[in-house]
Amino acid sequence: MGYLLDETGFSHLIENLKKSYRIFAPVLKKGQGRHLDTDVVLYDEVNEAGEIELLKKSDYAFKEAMTPLSETLFFFTEKETKLADIDERPVLVFLRSCDLHALRRQDAIYLQNGREKDPFYQRRRELLKFVLIGCQEAYENCFCVDMGSNQTKEGYVFSIDKTKET
Repeated sequence: MGYLLDETGFSHLIENLKKSYRIFAPVLKKGQGRHLDTDVVLYDEVNEAGEIELLKKSDYAFKEAMTPLSETLFFFTEKETKLADIDERPVLVFLRSCDLHALRRQDAIYLQNGREKDPFYQRRRELLKFVLIGCQEAYENCFCVDMGSNQTKEGYVFSIDKTKET
């Protein structure tokens, strides 16, 4: 079963999801690319549907939304050790099929590699749910079709595809 939403309907959907989830998605950052006056698409927390970039592929992986480059894991004193608090709200990440396949590899490294699961990764991972963004065409430098990662049947709560406006 599927639904066809116009921009207003999509905006209402995101508004309703924001009540329960923090939402991360590809966002176009104008003028913030590596070189002067270039744009970049990267994952960031979004507050409204208009911020979500559905047509351009992200220049960076979604994993930075999940595993920050820098974070405090715990505090300790002479007498005690305490885990750092994290935002416990569930997170909804909009990503592409190839990213979801990459997540499975990352999960294997952090959760199935060795005797112990990484507890810091696991507590963040348990908060995540995914929305699959459909690709309308293969992007330059993509190899997902060759690797068989352009399709997935599981691991996401729903998928979205941008259609031509009429």
